[in-house]
Amino acid sequence: MVSYKKSASKLFGVHTFTIEPDKAVSDAPLSGTRRYTKCSVISIPQPNNRKPKLAIMSQKGIKLLEVSPRNYGKYAMLEPLVGCSSVSLSWCEKYSQFGDGNSYLDCKLCVDSKNNSAKTTIPRIVLDTETTGLDPIKDEIIQLSIIDGNGDTLLNEYYKPKKVTEWPEAQRVNGISPEDVANKKHIAEDFDKIQAILDAAGEVCAFNAEYDLAFLGELGFYLDESKVTDTMRQYGKIFYGKQFIKLTVAAAECDYYYNAHDSLADCKATLVVQNRVDEYLHVGNKSNVNEKQNNNAYEEEQNVNIHKEEQNVNIYEEELPSEHVPANQFVNKGQHRAKKVLTSKNYNFRSFVRTLITLVWIVITILCTLITVGLIAGSPKDPTMLIGATFTGTVSVVCYKKVKKLKQKKSSEPRN
Repeated sequence: MVSYKKSASKLFGVHTFTIEPDKAVSDAPLSGTRRYTKCSVISIPQPNNRKPKLAIMSQKGIKLLEVSPRNYGKYAMLEPLVGCSSVSLSWCEKYSQFGDGNSYLDCKLCVDSKNNSAKTTIPRIVLDTETTGLDPIKDEIIQLSIIDGNGDTLLNEYYKPKKVTEWPEAQRVNGISPEDVANKKHIAEDFDKIQAILDAAGEVCAFNAEYDLAFLGELGFYLDESKVTDTMRQYGKIFYGKQFIKLTVAAAECDYYYNAHDSLADCKATLVVQNRVDEYLHVGNKSNVNEKQNNNAYEEEQNVNIHKEEQNVNIYEEELPSEHVPANQFVNKGQHRAKKVLTSKNYNFRSFVRTLITLVWIVITILCTLITVGLIAGSPKDPTMLIGATFTGTVSVVCYKKVKKLKQKKSSEPRN
């Protein structure tokens, strides 16, 4: 299963990696637990026009870690940070699970204040991506769309992937073929443009944000984590009590219908859903929940027995609670009245059935009683007749108790 958290963390300036102390180049003791703040990333020139090495230097000028171009993963991580002097590096020594006594360092590199000086000029943006697959490390973005809080398009571009050449499974979902993007530019060419939008945004909304942000994180973009709003998790938690829900379902509940799996269309749908969340959180009209959700809630509650419905009837007449609760707990008064009508119908039917059963038992009781009396009166000394009379008499007593019990149930049954 693909995990997006690590890739999304890169977007927030947090990089995690491991190193083996005996293979790393460092002037610091690579053991135990250490944390260095206000570090810088520098480039170390190499002879014969070779690609420079990169190094993380402490505030006191100690080389904490040197990385050569052959170490592709760590090199690619540090390369965008060259010249940055607000980096913190920490590590914790851990031992191999194989029990061979070897240790390694679990490291975390954080960019403390990258792009914090950018001015916020766009209060809210909504972004969405279409990709070649689900793995942010192996797959790539082929469409990126960004709109502002008014629904105006800030960016809507298709991109040609650098490594992936075909994506049949993703193509069946988003409809974007390799031919459609064959003549498009790579997303790296729009890096500055996209980063400028992220820097200018006061809030960044996305539906299942961790997915989209993971792909941006792998490309080296940076975003302040405090700006991020995951519309899916907010909507799901407020109206359903769970974090995961499909965008098409949430949009339909907001009376918005569209063609899904186009990133621009998904952005607009996400904005509609986010506006519904905002209305719930800030306006406070908590009873103004989509009728479809209330209908679903009513259908689920029909499985509860009639007695429990009678006990809960006052809940709907009271003032709605101030805390955030799932939408399936909201039922307005009009729906409650309809519910009472249906409950009355249920009661009438059940009462009719119970009355019919009672009458049947009464008839059986009378017949058995008459047969018993006839057998005793007709042949009082015949053993066979006495045995029959005993049997029918016993049946009469059982039937009488059954009738009595049914009448008690009927009298105690709740009415609406």
